[in-house]
Amino acid sequence: MTDSPASQPRPASEELHWGISYLREDIQDLRNQVGVVHHRIDETNRSLSEQIQDLRNQVGAVHRRIDETNRSLSEQIQDLRNQIGAVHHRIDETSLSLSEQIQAAHHRIDETNRSLSEQIQAAHHRIDETNRSLSEQIQDLRNQIGAVHRRIDETNKRMDAYFRWTMTTLVAITGILIAVIKL
Repeated sequence: MTDSPASQPRPASEELHWGISYLREDIQDLRNQVGVVHHRIDETNRSLSEQIQDLRNQVGAVHRRIDETNRSLSEQIQDLRNQIGAVHHRIDETSLSLSEQIQAAHHRIDETNRSLSEQIQAAHHRIDETNRSLSEQIQDLRNQIGAVHRRIDETNKRMDAYFRWTMTTLVAITGILIAVIKL
């Protein structure tokens, strides 16, 4: 009588209870792993945000250098304009004097114009070099930003693959546990 049908469901119920307990532990482990994955994603996003902020700061510094260069060049151009104005004033004063002084003044004007032309040419050359340098720096920053975006995409792909693998493993384990429980 010890093998009666009434005594058999009790061990099956206890096995089901333990199976459910193990399944709950597995689910809790999965939740913990998902929490770790979310934490790593948050850390990655924080790190990428910091890198992007650094890049923005660098771009801001480049813009400030451009502004400073433009201000400096504007001051130099204004100085050149002032010098040209002074030369014209001297020409006007010199034109009232003797023709020899006018000839001398014309000669000095020609020399000044050549000097100013060379200075303006040098200023244009410096502007062109600065623009080239800034273009290269901006391109480097764009390349760095592109690399950061590619790293984000690769990280996201790895995290998705890891999550899919974890979920597949848990589903398989759950299927095995259910099959074991049913046996």
